[in-house]
Amino acid sequence: MSMTKLNRHLKMEHLNDEYLTCKSCSKKFRNRKAISKHIYLLHESGDYHCDQNGCDFFTTYRGNLITHKQSKHLRKKCEFNGCDRYLTLTYYPRHIRLHQNVRSYHCSWPECGKSFIDNTSLKDHIRVHLNFKRFRCKWPDCHYACEQKTNLITHIRIRHFKLPHTKKRQQELNIPMDTFPNPNDYVETINEDISLSYNNI
Repeated sequence: MSMTKLNRHLKMEHLNDEYLTCKSCSKKFRNRKAISKHIYLLHESGDYHCDQNGCDFFTTYRGNLITHKQSKHLRKKCEFNGCDRYLTLTYYPRHIRLHQNVRSYHCSWPECGKSFIDNTSLKDHIRVHLNFKRFRCKWPDCHYACEQKTNLITHIRIRHFKLPHTKKRQQELNIPMDTFPNPNDYVETINEDISLSYNNI
């Protein structure tokens, strides 16, 4: 696919997306130019191809192929007795901390005392204290906000599109999937720095 065709596809298919997501590696981009360049350089050109079954990852750079394999395909067996899980090298250290119950990230909210295995989990927890809603509905005159994107998608489907709760039920009722806009077009993601909000309390 040429850059021109790729840009045309992105304009037609992703015009209203808040973030553009690469379908090959799930990396997110804010504009079409950046994702076009990324796809062209990493996935549609180059001499390095992932040799895993069913994977069509291509890249110009050997280092990108190594990173791709480590994060998507290479797995390591958990060494703890009784645990038979195989994990990507990216997730493996976090999984081990779960077994060891190492919780180095502590909530300093008054009288809370909870601790977590990583900073991401701590930030998710702090959002509860702050009553911070990460996702908001962009439907006109709707003020719904929530912490989980899946809850917002469900809200949009039921409240605004008047659809059944699940896509499966929608299919059972023979309601065509393509007659409604993409619910993601009505999702606003709030990217507030939790640490700044938390420190100002």
